[in-house]
Formats: sequence, C-alpha cells, structure tokens
Amino acid sequence: MEIICDESGYEGDKLIDTTTDVFAHSSIRITDAEAASCMQELRDRIRSPATQYKSNHILREKHREVLRWLLGPQSPLQGKASVYLIDKEFFIRRRFPEALPHDKAALIAANEELRALARVRPTDPEAALDPLIPAIVAAVQYWDDGTQPVTVVHDRQKTLTPERIELIRQLLNGRLGSLTFADSGMDIRVQITDVIGGAVRKVATDELNGHGDPSLTRLLSAFVNPASVWADARSWAEISRQ
Repeated sequence: MEIICDESGYEGDKLIDTTTDVFAHSSIRITDAEAASCMQELRDRIRSPATQYKSNHILREKHREVLRWLLGPQSPLQGKASVYLIDKEFFIRRRFPEALPHDKAALIAANEELRALARVRPTDPEAALDPLIPAIVAAVQYWDDGTQPVTVVHDRQKTLTPERIELIRQLLNGRLGSLTFADSGMDIRVQITDVIGGAVRKVATDELNGHGDPSLTRLLSAFVNPASVWADARSWAEISRQ
C-alpha cells in the first residue's frame, strides 16, 4: 500500500498573516504508468513546452476546460486521489478558542505562542502546529485498508525532520510503514500529486472567499478528504456536497 504525497499552500507552522488562506495536502495511489498516461494527456491538452508541469499550468484561465476534465467524472484520478484541506485561520481558532473572532493581532500572537511551544516539544502531540503532521496522518488513515501498514513517498520537505516523522508514527499507532522522499523532477507521480493538490486548493479557496465557480466546486467532492478542517459551513456544503 504505497501513496504519493505533496502539499500546496504550505508556509510551515506560520498560519496567520500569510499569503494563502488554505493549506492542501494531496495523496494519490497510482502506478508509474498511470501517472505517465495522465501527464501525457495534460501535455496534449495544455501544450506548454515546460519540462515539468505544476498546478499553475492548469490553473490558468485559458485552461479552464482542462481543469474541468481533471476534476470531472472522466478524470484518470477518480478514486485514486484524496486532498486534505485546512482552513488555516480556523485551525488556529480551534486551538485558541479564546482569541477574539475578528482580532487578527490575537490570532498572530496565538500562532507565535504555539510555534514556540512546538520548537521546545517537537514530539509532543499537544504542541504540534505544523499542518503537515495532521495531513499525513489523515492521508494514511484515508488509504489504510487494515491489511498492511501504509508506505508514504513524499515530495522533498525539509520540515519533515526525524522528530516530526516519529511524532507521525506515534499518532498513527503502527499504521505507517515508512516515510521516504522523492524528487518531483524525477518522479512523475509527485508531479501529478502537485497538480491535483494545487487545483483543489485553488477551487476550494475561491469558494471559501465567496467567488467560486459552481461548475468547478461541485466536482471537488470526489477528491476532498472528509477529515478536512473547515470552518465555513456554506462553502463546505458546496465543496463536499453534503
């Protein structure tokens, strides 16, 4: 049971006053051949000369129909991809409910307090703030069929230190077989993971901020991990089609 993982909208454990509202962690279960076929289809449709395709290619307005194809019922990733979303501000508010609803300064201070705690106690679950930790836990739990531990191949990420990997092992209680790293330039499966994660994050972010494209938003339910951390009931109802 091997899954390939990548993140989008990631700024470490700094969650407030950042350039992105939403963090996304994508995981796919796909073979090299399936990934190559999917990438070739993307290349045929987008026709960019870039040597490595990233999510920004498919998110350009002129490629809107390609995005609909990737998220739609004919997508080769249907049933093979899961994206865990975190509404960053809500992630902090859950940890610090005493922060005033609209007090940005209080949220920034809460974020800094938790970051300091995590540096002192890196293997303490109560101190964990980096969204990558619950994201990997959620990915393993999503794909785990109970027969054997899940092997994770992750895009290179320097914040996944041995201490944090050990914390993830503790939280998964034996369900993580191994966590190794791959270079996106060398592993086409990581490139596909980047594309789907970035695409879902952008569509979900637009919906959260009230200017989503309904024709795209309604396609997300096939990909969004139900364990996602999301505050806004209106946008979540659209994203997950509950």
